[in-house]
Amino acid sequence: MKKILIPFMLASCALVLLPTNNNKDSVVINNNIKKYQYQEVTEKVTINVMNMEDYIYVNDPNDPDSLPDLTEQFEKYAEDNLGYVGGVEVVYNTTDTNETLLTQLTTGKTGYDLICPSDYMIQKMIAQDLIEPLAPEPGILDNYDTYASKYIRNCLDSIDAVTGNGAPTTVGEYAVGYMWGTLGILFNPFYQGYDTFSILKKASDWHLFWDQEFYGTASIKDSMRDTYAMALMEVFRDEFQDAQDKLNDGTYSEEEYKAVISEIFNRCDQETVDKVGDALSLLRNNIYGLEVDSGKQDIVQQRIGINLAWSGDAVYSLELGDEEDVTLCYSIPQLGSNIWFDAWVMPKSNSRTPLQRRLALQFLDFLCMPEIASLNMDETGYTSFIGGDAILELDRGWYDIRYSEVNYIDEEENEYPVVVKEDDKYRLLTYEDCFMDSHNDELDDTELYYDEAYEEPEEGEEYIPDEDSLIPVPLLDDDGEESEKVKTYGDLLIVDSEDSELQEVDLNYFFNNDFGTEDYVPNKDYYFYTDEYYYSYEEEIDGELVSFPGEDDYLTVGRGFYCQYPDYETILRCAVMKDYGPNNDIVLKMWEKFRSNSLPLWATILLCVEVALLVGAGVYFFVNKKIKYKLRKSRKEERLK
Repeated sequence: MKKILIPFMLASCALVLLPTNNNKDSVVINNNIKKYQYQEVTEKVTINVMNMEDYIYVNDPNDPDSLPDLTEQFEKYAEDNLGYVGGVEVVYNTTDTNETLLTQLTTGKTGYDLICPSDYMIQKMIAQDLIEPLAPEPGILDNYDTYASKYIRNCLDSIDAVTGNGAPTTVGEYAVGYMWGTLGILFNPFYQGYDTFSILKKASDWHLFWDQEFYGTASIKDSMRDTYAMALMEVFRDEFQDAQDKLNDGTYSEEEYKAVISEIFNRCDQETVDKVGDALSLLRNNIYGLEVDSGKQDIVQQRIGINLAWSGDAVYSLELGDEEDVTLCYSIPQLGSNIWFDAWVMPKSNSRTPLQRRLALQFLDFLCMPEIASLNMDETGYTSFIGGDAILELDRGWYDIRYSEVNYIDEEENEYPVVVKEDDKYRLLTYEDCFMDSHNDELDDTELYYDEAYEEPEEGEEYIPDEDSLIPVPLLDDDGEESEKVKTYGDLLIVDSEDSELQEVDLNYFFNNDFGTEDYVPNKDYYFYTDEYYYSYEEEIDGELVSFPGEDDYLTVGRGFYCQYPDYETILRCAVMKDYGPNNDIVLKMWEKFRSNSLPLWATILLCVEVALLVGAGVYFFVNKKIKYKLRKSRKEERLK
């Protein structure tokens, strides 16, 4: 989801991101929620940051509209707004895995002020005294406190941990949330040889990977924890089902249910590990093989039909697949899955100055500005901890069918008119024409138009006004005149009908900070109406129209919106997978045994062929990475036609 620049900001937004000049060498952010002024710092301050690869917004030199790297934006922001008149430098590096990052910390080869590990690794780092509590001064993390989803933040903050001296603590004392998501099944329901209805129904169950109907067509992560989690769900499926049944019949409260599935999900004693090892042994000869990061391209190239995937990678594959006319779906199985969190923490250091510590925390708060979080979401495909109007409107533009009804194009604010090429002629579209479902020759006030100043559009391509020219649509009063009130999404609720393909998606749990409390009041502005959430399919079989999902099907199969924001019912059946602690060695031993024999003979032969095609695949990936971001931009433009 790269390079879809931030949409218009509502007047009520606290933050605005604007280029300061034509060559976009800097940005200005007006932070209206800052509650105190900083004293000027005349010396240059440098912080060192370590993140995972491809996990932050970076400038695209091939895109003239691309903003500077996020680290550069912060340097400019800190110098202009936070009093660092002597200058700021963010030294930014990347690593490949949590384990590599841990090794760097334990061997003392890093001097980083901030790193971004996953939840379980943060637990491990706390236990090994490798990171320190953040303990920020009041107000320094205002954006995080204001805009982070209270529900998702609570999920991270409440993860138990133990310090090196055995004192109980929580992850929230050490971490600022960055991205979150789920582990699920990415699959192609139309893969060669598949029965579409069969895989759509079976995708609601982790057993899909063991099903011989899909022999040799699935890949899984070369990741001990993710593969262990998948196999654990298979081994203890009866216990997970019993817990879910008790939730549904009222025997368990939501809190009791979460406690039960969390206990099952975090079993790692010798007996459990042996059972998981046996399940993986059965899996070995049924899969295509293991993959580290190639699965998200392999499934688009149709080398595989099923992939064990993280939600952010699934979003990437879904969008790239749409560009390549390959339909993909993502499932979070009915009995549950892993919900994971990546967060920023501060390694212990004897050389870090108070100024560096303060600047590091200010960098974290900068990342929590909704507009900046939007850039990161757009770049990575993963879902930010941050909510707020900027994120909500970004999601509206991508997914909510009501987007074009709330905002219209202000012709006077556009530098260029809207032009479409038809039959080798250019037609200037009227104001009304911009809001029709289609452009036709019966509209009044149309004229042929051509101007050498325009870059000639391709056949059928339209010029769409810049999003900065979108303004609210006024509501009409009883006399049909424009009133002072403007349309909101709540004014445009769509009534469900048998003919409607739109789905109502309730995201109150994420965007409403009062969710789950006595003060919670349902707000329709946190509902989405979309045809891009759950996946549906129908086909005529033996003269009868068969549909998915049917009455007996679980709602577990979705598209990109479902990947990014699972509904509350889905989140409820997901659990956090904690650090294995003292049992890590027995899990690792089992994993190494499985991994050393993970490829069946036929896959080993194919691997030799694949190595020969590696260069070609790399070129394919590069080209598609450049074009796949267009999907969301075109989707938003479709909303405005």
